[in-house]
Amino acid sequence: MSFEFTVVLPTHNPRADYLAETLAALQKQTLPLESWELLLIDNRSEPPLEGRVDLSWHPHGRIILEGRLGLTRALLAGFHAAAGAFVATVADDNVLEPDYLREALRIFAEFPRLGAIGGKSLPRFDEEPPPWVMDFQGLLALRDFGPESLIADPPATGFPKCAPLGAGMVLRTRAAKLYAAEVELSAARAALDRAGDSLASSGDNDMALTALKHGYSLGYFPTLSFTHLMPPARTSLVYLSRLQRSIMRSFVQMLAIHELCPWPPILPVTLPMRKLRAWFRNRPWAGPAARLTWERAAGQLEGQADNWRAARAGD
Repeated sequence: MSFEFTVVLPTHNPRADYLAETLAALQKQTLPLESWELLLIDNRSEPPLEGRVDLSWHPHGRIILEGRLGLTRALLAGFHAAAGAFVATVADDNVLEPDYLREALRIFAEFPRLGAIGGKSLPRFDEEPPPWVMDFQGLLALRDFGPESLIADPPATGFPKCAPLGAGMVLRTRAAKLYAAEVELSAARAALDRAGDSLASSGDNDMALTALKHGYSLGYFPTLSFTHLMPPARTSLVYLSRLQRSIMRSFVQMLAIHELCPWPPILPVTLPMRKLRAWFRNRPWAGPAARLTWERAAGQLEGQADNWRAARAGD
């Protein structure tokens, strides 16, 4: 059976109330249920979600078990199984606006060269965060580029600003399956996103650049909008520091894979001295913003050292 749309919802030990809101928003989509399928990818939740999550409201909803831990592995399971012409990747803390799927179809019909699109990701905090957090919204997968649409056409000469976030990304299924086929052959690319304690976060960037490589355009469209649910732990300085370093490290690795990295590989043996210089240059003790700037610098240097190792290993 084929569909207009496939929604892939990967999850690992989800927060029950957030997942319930995510599913309730999907149930309210204006696109008729008969025209799209819902694939909930249970990525080694303990206990498993089967029998604990009710998808009976959706005639084409099902749970797929993916035993290999990691966001990339969960997404690949969804992409391989997708029977829709388009596929949306929805996180278990995303609350889509009711017209999200229908609007995505309209955009793809209007712009047939597009391969992957996204839109606004707006926060709802369980507790009001410290004011400085709002200067680092990108770390939290929050985005609002304003009322104008943005499109980036191939070839890629750098990383495009309008490349969609993984949360709420909508792809042509052809582009998603091309990405899946490539990543299955590369351990390095499979490790670009979160798995276990890792906060690596460049799998979505890898998807976007893969679409560009295959001749598709990317787009930001403000008429696509969802609410991103935010628990207090996600806005702590300790968490954001870890996240900033991991994001930058995986981003540098990802750019190198696509031959777009502006920073050269560095010898790992030079890493401690380079990081020490960056520590004094960025003065992380001066406050949260300085701390996160230091973590970004450290992550970049670690990524450059990783790229040296990868080049030596031939991966």
